[in-house]
Amino acid sequence: MQVGSGAGGLDERSLDERSRRLQKVIGYAAHLLPAQGPISTFVHHNTLHAYEYLPFESAVVEAAELFGCEPFLHEAEYRRELARGRILETDLRAVLTEELGSRATESIAGLISRLDLQLGILCNPVRAARGPALEWMLCETDALARPLHAGDRGDEVGSVRGLWEACLLAADRHREEATTPRRPPVRHRDLLLAATGRDSDALVHPLLIRVCAAFLDQGIAYWPMPDRELGMYRAFRRLYRRRRAAGEPWMRALVAELDEQECRDADACEVVLASLDALGVVEREWEAFLAATVLALRGWAGMIRQIEVRPDRVPVHAPPARLIDFLAVRLVLERFAVAHLARASGVAGDLRDVRAALAARLPSPQPRTTRERAWVLFENAQIHDWRAERIAALSSAGMAALLREHDRLDENARRRLLHLAYERRPRRHLLDALGAHASAPPTTPIRFQTVHCIDEREESLRRHLEELEPACETLGTAGFFGIAMYYRGIGDPHPTPLCPIAIRPAHEVEEVVAEGLHDRERRRRARRRWLGLVTYETQLGSRTFARGAVLSFALGLGAAVPLIFRVLLPRWTARLRRRAASLVRAPQRSRLLLERSERPVTLGSHAGFTVDEMADIVGSVLVDMGLTRRLAPVIAIVGHGSSSLNNPHESAHDCGACGGGRGGPNARAFTRMANDGRVRTLLRARGLDIPPSTVFIGAYHDSCNDGVALYDV
Repeated sequence: MQVGSGAGGLDERSLDERSRRLQKVIGYAAHLLPAQGPISTFVHHNTLHAYEYLPFESAVVEAAELFGCEPFLHEAEYRRELARGRILETDLRAVLTEELGSRATESIAGLISRLDLQLGILCNPVRAARGPALEWMLCETDALARPLHAGDRGDEVGSVRGLWEACLLAADRHREEATTPRRPPVRHRDLLLAATGRDSDALVHPLLIRVCAAFLDQGIAYWPMPDRELGMYRAFRRLYRRRRAAGEPWMRALVAELDEQECRDADACEVVLASLDALGVVEREWEAFLAATVLALRGWAGMIRQIEVRPDRVPVHAPPARLIDFLAVRLVLERFAVAHLARASGVAGDLRDVRAALAARLPSPQPRTTRERAWVLFENAQIHDWRAERIAALSSAGMAALLREHDRLDENARRRLLHLAYERRPRRHLLDALGAHASAPPTTPIRFQTVHCIDEREESLRRHLEELEPACETLGTAGFFGIAMYYRGIGDPHPTPLCPIAIRPAHEVEEVVAEGLHDRERRRRARRRWLGLVTYETQLGSRTFARGAVLSFALGLGAAVPLIFRVLLPRWTARLRRRAASLVRAPQRSRLLLERSERPVTLGSHAGFTVDEMADIVGSVLVDMGLTRRLAPVIAIVGHGSSSLNNPHESAHDCGACGGGRGGPNARAFTRMANDGRVRTLLRARGLDIPPSTVFIGAYHDSCNDGVALYDV
């Protein structure tokens, strides 16, 4: 089989046009990838962000088709809810009435209205069976000897077989045409798997995952990947063009291809275009093909994309990651893996023709047989209590209308309607209860107000405060309090963005120690740097053969000593650990470099905020909350986060509005701004008067232990 060359044969202008088109298609595919940040700022994210323009029920169906997931609960689970009364027939009828509109009363085959037909199918599922499964059911079960609802229609127990014969007669009068075959999968791997049972991803993914992990390494690997500064594809090409790198039979021809590309210094875009041509993917298929390709390994592809667009969120070092480099590596590997498996499956010819050859091997869909059509009618007849005489008189057109309506209510359509009914009852109960509850007028004057993040984890604290102190009013806003900033705390190695992940901050704010503590802070930093170096070298050494053996033996014995002391002398050990931690712990007294200055910044464009910017932030937050009058003497701005041990997803419990960070610094910064007399003067000129007696206090709520710490008091 000819794999094709990566040389291409395009003039420069044609290549530029195709490159621009390719970049647009890659941008579309990138929008489908997970948009989750690094694990250090991991926070909840809408996995259906690419379908936010659609209603929920339509979005999950489309996403399920693309991502290979389930759009709703399984039908059996909804039926269990129907049996226990969570879903009522009245709910289903109401949903169908709204969905069908004027078509609800239309007659189907002169037997039943459309609404009643669908309602019966939703309440009493039709047992789906075709081919050998149907023959087994007819021959080996009592399907033709006992009605579905014998308890309800005991007079028909003996006439079930007569009903079946009538259904056979009606079905025999109607002939179905061959159904339109489904569009074959666009990826070669999917066709190969469906036609031969061989999976090219099983060859590509192990190698591709290793390459991605090595390229994105954050200092964990003992041997770093060489040439990472050149980008993922060039680093991969230089590493695997060596003949000894071809460890698998399917990779042997890859070496020559990579060597030829290296001689031409082909870039990733050129390689992707050449691979698409070699695989026989025409331009009108690019969008679907590349989307399916990146989604085949969506976690790594999404990570590379996030580092490409948001390198500021990378914990240590952001390599020059690009999604097009990932695609170049993947498609080159896929070309040779598909060619290898196609040859092994007896598919001859050029790689461009593999998809057509594999699609020809797929079985074509067949129309239902007479017995299969009769079974659909038989099941519906029992559900809706249709007599054999009416079935026997059913015309071919009536049979076609009934089958068409039954097919329209396929599994996904049934699950969708059942889901709407499942949600209808609690939604109506909740809204009715809220509508019947009148707001009580305030009985006591407000003594203090607290402003919290709108995160659901802050709701319990808000309810707790209002219950204990009726004179307290709580308000909610996004927990970054309008301050999009890169924040670097005293003990932080680099700035961290504290704002929603969709926002890229322009300002950097740094926390520094209070006056008189600079010498102590320099000594602490030196100790932390030394401790970090020792820890890092120990971690690296533990992964080698010689040093690993020595360190494991020495540290294993050493770890037993504090363990014994913690068991025998827990209080003394705790005091000793606190004393030791104080040597590297940041001082408690600090201040924020909040105002604009000319100091250099690591990230962002500006160091600090101007007074005008502070006034804009404070004013917009207060106006958005409706807090423009009746300001209490004390207003607490409460950021939130969480603390836990041995939890790699710890930031998932932090503030979503801070992009997975902790909102304490934002609350502290907002308080400084709101208490600034210059800011209040500007706001007063804009019509927002903050009384001189009003004081803002910054606070941080740890939602794990429910502790609250106050800033600068």
